[in-house]
Amino acid sequence: MPRKIKEDAATYVTDAGVASTCLVTGQRALADALRKRLGGAKLQVRNQLADVIGDRDCSLYVIDTRVGDMKLWPALVLKDRHAESRRWLFLVPKSSDAACRTPMPPNSMSLELTRSTEELTDSIEKLVDPESRTRIAEVIYVAGIEAFFIRMGNARTYLLPLRELAEVDSSPVIRTSVARDRQYFRVMQASGNRLEVPWDVILYHCEPEYEYYKGKQPLEDDSTRRIGEKVRQMRMARGLSVEALARKAGMQRPNLSRLEHGKHRPSLETLERVARALGVGVAEMVAGGDRG
Repeated sequence: MPRKIKEDAATYVTDAGVASTCLVTGQRALADALRKRLGGAKLQVRNQLADVIGDRDCSLYVIDTRVGDMKLWPALVLKDRHAESRRWLFLVPKSSDAACRTPMPPNSMSLELTRSTEELTDSIEKLVDPESRTRIAEVIYVAGIEAFFIRMGNARTYLLPLRELAEVDSSPVIRTSVARDRQYFRVMQASGNRLEVPWDVILYHCEPEYEYYKGKQPLEDDSTRRIGEKVRQMRMARGLSVEALARKAGMQRPNLSRLEHGKHRPSLETLERVARALGVGVAEMVAGGDRG
């Protein structure tokens, strides 16, 4: 049965079953915001610290240090033999708060409550699901500025100019859609031209913190970049989308995209699979020049 949690005469319900994250708080706004961000199936909410003693359902426990029974920390929790195997995140009024000076389990961190609810939920989501940055939540094409407004799974938003995508033509964009796995989005133009834009292309153009951001010193060597460019040329010469070639080569689409952008040094096995899918020999694919 779902658990009911009361706060100032308001009642709300958490999802039953095993969750990846447990939030201990008396603040309904924070609980609702995090539930909306993570999804109910991934979150349990409890309103007192005593409720997590001996609990083993979650891998991350987020403790709002404003809860009424925070005085129980650390005695009862640290007495639990499972405490050290979990991750703990403490939400504290300020970094010098007394709660931070008490003994903590090895896997513990803290965030200041001076952050906005959105910033807190963003930080918590990254701890729960580090790969959320690779998933596309929403894409809207803004014709007036010829750019895509993109919101990722970690709530980061970007504007990706249409001109940055090499496969587009001069006709208007008439439709966009996010793929089922949220790893890329599709674009259709009035000419009938279709293209797919993976998450790593978005981050490459828009996210300075991304390890392969275009403004950073390239980490790949010339041969890796040259092979990627050659694969892309051959794919386009055959009228294949990234998705179509990845399917023929038996690869994950994002992995092929990284290869084409010179962000992944392919193994001989991968080269053989891609070459076979393109109908060429490995030697032709890795050779210099512009033959397609």
